[in-house]
Amino acid sequence: MPFDPCRPGPRPLPVSRGGQHRLQEALEGVVIVAPTSVSPPLSLGIRPRLLRLRFPDASLERRFQEQYFRDNIGYVRAAHVLAIGAWAFFGLFMAPERGHGWYLAIFIIAIVVTAVSLGLSFSRGYARWWQRPIVALVVVSAVLSELHRMVTGHPANWGGVVGLILILRFARLLFLRERELDRERERGDALLRNILPEPVIDRLKTREPGTDEGRIADGSADVTVLFADLVGFTQQAARMEPDELVVTLDEVFAGLDRLADRFGLEKIKTIGDAYMAVAGVPDMQTDHVEAAAEMALETRDHVARRRWPSGTPMSVRIGIACGPVIAGVIGHRKFAYDVWGDTVNTASRLESAAMPGSIQVSHPVYERLRATYDFSGSYVVDLKGKGSTTAHTLLGRKSTYGPAVSVAAPPESEMVPTVARG
Repeated sequence: MPFDPCRPGPRPLPVSRGGQHRLQEALEGVVIVAPTSVSPPLSLGIRPRLLRLRFPDASLERRFQEQYFRDNIGYVRAAHVLAIGAWAFFGLFMAPERGHGWYLAIFIIAIVVTAVSLGLSFSRGYARWWQRPIVALVVVSAVLSELHRMVTGHPANWGGVVGLILILRFARLLFLRERELDRERERGDALLRNILPEPVIDRLKTREPGTDEGRIADGSADVTVLFADLVGFTQQAARMEPDELVVTLDEVFAGLDRLADRFGLEKIKTIGDAYMAVAGVPDMQTDHVEAAAEMALETRDHVARRRWPSGTPMSVRIGIACGPVIAGVIGHRKFAYDVWGDTVNTASRLESAAMPGSIQVSHPVYERLRATYDFSGSYVVDLKGKGSTTAHTLLGRKSTYGPAVSVAAPPESEMVPTVARG
């Protein structure tokens, strides 16, 4: 609001046209909060209320205040000490002959106010209200400085106040940019967590791009590998539309993902209609064999409750083997976390040779679970690349009151049909 010389009230502060322009620019994009009391306006177009620059979002403002305080409290205290020293030096050695009493009074007031403000910075709860005494100190210092200039015969210059507001504005803009970077970083980490295990992500961040430094390759002496494959997928896929195929696999594998999270297995990949998961990597797991067995039983029942879009009941073949593997990340572009070793091959071959709706396990798995789970008698299967191998079929958990607890396929009326969306 322009100054009206005929309007009652205090005269405007002597601010240059350039300083007024900079101040108006500094105030753009921020909210000015003031008490309800109204005072006469100044020539700057701003009412002389207690100005407080802030974000409209209360939570954002709180985070900014906390971070701004942590980042600047050390500088604030150092600035207090330097200000006291500067005021004392100029008061003792730079006092002019004219207006000597006023000069000393100004410097004594400045030193006392600054010392009080410094003492408050060590009080409890200072982080909640630290900006108010700082703003008051700056305003008082500016007023005293301008009084000093007037006493010594120099024109007043309020550019320091403009500079303070500009600094606060730039600090808030920097805070917003940092928050945007944090959000983008969180989004990137969330995407990576859907592809790679958390410990592997942390190690990849230290890996130099395009080099072999920081290559991830770990040997695990004892893990359990699980393979699951949908029976009859090839025939069913030939009769399905593309969207039906994708929806069907997504619904089935989304359920397996939830089971893997529930029992602590690490999903490695899907290959067509096959699902691969490992218990015991990248983090060690003492009950990895039991975790894989529980997921296998739940997977069998999860698939048995579903139907293909054609109406045919679904079933799954599962193979489990335990032993040593090598785990690591391969590739420099579109890298993937994978496991290799004879244990992986054995689990895959056991799955391929299993009967529909059954869980076929290796003999070491049987030895470690036979006390708490029921199995069929041992038999020999001819596995590709391994020859004759002893295997067992996992039936279910042992029950205190009877034979194995195993959930059979539900009646056809309870099966969940898979319907393509949209």
